[in-house]
This record gives sequence, structure tokens and C-alpha cells, in this order.
Amino acid sequence: NDQEISMMPSCITANPFNYNQIYYGTGECRDAGVHNNGNGVFKSEDRGKTFKQLPSTVGVAGMDAIWDIEHSVTDSNTIFVGTNSQGLYRSIDKGNTWQQVFSGGSKMVSDILALPDGRVIISQQANTIYISDSNGKAGSAPGLAFSGVTTPPPSMIPGPNRYDIAQTFTVGSYPMPSDVI
Repeated sequence: NDQEISMMPSCITANPFNYNQIYYGTGECRDAGVHNNGNGVFKSEDRGKTFKQLPSTVGVAGMDAIWDIEHSVTDSNTIFVGTNSQGLYRSIDKGNTWQQVFSGGSKMVSDILALPDGRVIISQQANTIYISDSNGKAGSAPGLAFSGVTTPPPSMIPGPNRYDIAQTFTVGSYPMPSDVI
């Protein structure tokens, strides 16, 4: 929609408990140092037909450059946002309020993975992965630094060095409505 407040969607997630609810983060700060400010997080209540900006994300430090957004798979109200420079935010009320649960210094939180056992794994620029065993509760994410990992020379990879994390689920792990592809 050319009339949206922000034309810079950077990531998307859906509520696994209610597929009518879809969230997307905004802001681009990827390759070649290009930075296009976003306008926080947007939410749909009608499977993506329309979106509304979450007022709770307007003007919040870091919410203008969102790298990843992930919905909890254990709590229907919890959402995580990884930012370019302000760490990880968590909302436990469907995006009405946010708490910074991991500061991350000035390094990006580039990937978030919420697991069915309540653990939340995030990757951060500079070869570090953090794991929370308490659904992202503040102060619960000890770091695992990968000091033995070498990063290819900058000419070989676009943008800043980062880890992407992924989880593989077997078919049938999550119930999907028949009309979702």
C-alpha cells in the first residue's frame, strides 16, 4: 500500500496462536551502510489485509531499524524485536508496551529464534549468540562467544558479519489452519 506510514518493512512474523495477527518491523540498515529509517512495528488483525502502526513503538530508541521480529511459540501475547543498535525488546501484551531485555551495546541483534521449550536464542554482530531459558526475561541471556570462528574478508560478504540461526521443525509440529499456505 503506497499510503502506508513506512515503506520500509524489514521482517515479518505471525502469532502462531492466532493467524489473523501478523506483525512487521520497519527500517533498513543492511548492505553498504545504507540506512533508511523505519517507523516501528505494524500489526494486522485481519491476516494482513490492513496494518496499523503500534503507537508503543513510535520514537522508541532502535525501533527505527529493526532487523528481526519473532513471536513466542509458548505465549500468545509475547513478541520480540531485534534492533540495529538497541538490542532486544520484548512485549508481553501483544505490542502495547515494550521492555528492553538485552541491551547489546551498539551491536545489532540480527536474528531471533523462539523455541517451543520457552528458550529464546538471539545472534548478535561479532560472533556471539545469547540464549535465554525464560522466554526472554530481562537479564537471562548468557552469551556464547565463538572466538575460534574466522570471518571472511569484507570483500567476500556483503554487509556486517552476522550469524543467522534457524530451527527445523518436522511436518505437523505446529497446527496450521487449512487455508494457510
